[in-house]
Amino acid sequence: MRVKHLLGHQSLKYKNALRATGEVIMPFKRPRPPPVPHATNSSSTSTLLSTNHEHKRLRRGCLHGIKAYILSAKIDGAEYEILIGEAEENGAELCKTPAEADIIVTAIGMKKRLERHIDWNMAKGKAVVRPDWIRDSVKKSEALPCGDYAAISDLLDSSIENCPESSSSQSQPPDQAEASTSQHQSTKESTLPDLVYEPRYKSRFACERYSPLICPNQDLVKELHIIKLAREMESEERSALSYSRAISAIKAFPEKIKSMSQISDIPYLGDKLTGMIQEFLSKSTISQARQLSSDTRYQTLISFTSVYGIGPHTARHLYDLGLRTFDDLSRYLGSDDNAEGSGGSFAWREGLRLRDELSVKIPRAEVEEMGRLVDNALQDILPGSESTICGGYRRGKLESNDVDIVFTHPQGQGNKANNMIARLVERMRKDGLITHTMHAPSVRSKGSLRPPTNHDGWDTLDKSLTIFNLPKTSPYYKGIHRRLDLIYAPREVYWTAVVGWTGSTMFERDLRLWAKQKGLKFDSSGITRRRDTKALYATSERDVFKLLELEWIEPRLRNADL
Repeated sequence: MRVKHLLGHQSLKYKNALRATGEVIMPFKRPRPPPVPHATNSSSTSTLLSTNHEHKRLRRGCLHGIKAYILSAKIDGAEYEILIGEAEENGAELCKTPAEADIIVTAIGMKKRLERHIDWNMAKGKAVVRPDWIRDSVKKSEALPCGDYAAISDLLDSSIENCPESSSSQSQPPDQAEASTSQHQSTKESTLPDLVYEPRYKSRFACERYSPLICPNQDLVKELHIIKLAREMESEERSALSYSRAISAIKAFPEKIKSMSQISDIPYLGDKLTGMIQEFLSKSTISQARQLSSDTRYQTLISFTSVYGIGPHTARHLYDLGLRTFDDLSRYLGSDDNAEGSGGSFAWREGLRLRDELSVKIPRAEVEEMGRLVDNALQDILPGSESTICGGYRRGKLESNDVDIVFTHPQGQGNKANNMIARLVERMRKDGLITHTMHAPSVRSKGSLRPPTNHDGWDTLDKSLTIFNLPKTSPYYKGIHRRLDLIYAPREVYWTAVVGWTGSTMFERDLRLWAKQKGLKFDSSGITRRRDTKALYATSERDVFKLLELEWIEPRLRNADL
């Protein structure tokens, strides 16, 4: 069932609830246009683009008739998606290459850096502007002069000369165009600036629901999360999944639950979970969660799995050996008669040594600094590379446990990742940024904490899981090690990789299930049709959702777990 779009909010009550919890709502300038008819399972990417083009042709907005190319380098992934959305929603035709475009939008401000992505002679024949040209044009409901927004001073004159004009403004006499603009601005001022939706929480798929970072029922979710973790520690996978699904459904419920009558439409709440919610409403706690929190076995397993490389199965084995504390674990790993093998012992010793540092959360500003340093290294060895910080950072978390960065290269067709990953890691190691390689795609380099494996378990993309340390020259330097995962995606599957590595866990799990019922297979390494294994390629993150026949959900509303 399609959900209607609101110019105001999902509801004022929902908006206030989100703000009361401190959740950041991603601002948009305008509502989206009516949904585009989706490609069927048998449709190719070209069919999808053709449908998209027809839809854009019928739209008229302040950027109508302007062919634009938005260069993603140095633009945050979430902001990049907003720019694409605003341009499309206001009639611009987005081009796949800069040669096709009238105007190039870029955050790059230096000639030398721009030449890594676009031929200079070509740039001189276009208007080259900063991203705020789109934002300000949308705000003022007209395509603004390019001279005030020239991205590079050397291109100021050519940007003024080649500045395109919207065909929507050309088609109206000046007085009518002015009246239309004035009327539109008046309408805009009378509505809230955020693009939001009517709340959706009844769907059985997390990828159809809006899940904020902090929900109105966060305390209830925390209690259920303790029980879910306990099931995971004991490898009771079916039970853990049941709690995960219930948590995910509650995260999307837009109001504070105050009575049992409110939960009748929330999926995945069986008799047992309903009883727990009833107990929480009367006591503000769940007795089973409180008992588990004080249980020695639960506390020990949780502690041991906080060490990098130790999972629930190993943690239970160590517990059965009589180990209860980190001192016990340290003595065991230092002994000559432990039965775990030198590889496991080495990895666990390093994980235990770094545990205190790796458990410190990473503020957003430091995450961005890490992203900047990775991008610098990428541009030095692979000019023209693009990268996106994914994970919890992209979903709006103020602090992250680790940093996931997906990168690609325009010429990186097919699976050429091993060399790219190895070159990047080696460069960052020489610069003193990477101190350990927890996992490498094809080689075990000095400092590697475990050998390569052919069954990583979550996708087939090549990746290097590393330990990172900021240089002392950085303003964010604290001498603390951080976890940094570097993921290479071939250009044709870059956006599926970005979606996959953005998360959250339940959102991604349900994306796979949703795709399956549509006759498709989805993971971070691509989308394929199940009947003939034909690959379907997306040219943007929104295209991933379109190919899966899903409505777009922005990253900050994909927090389907605690």
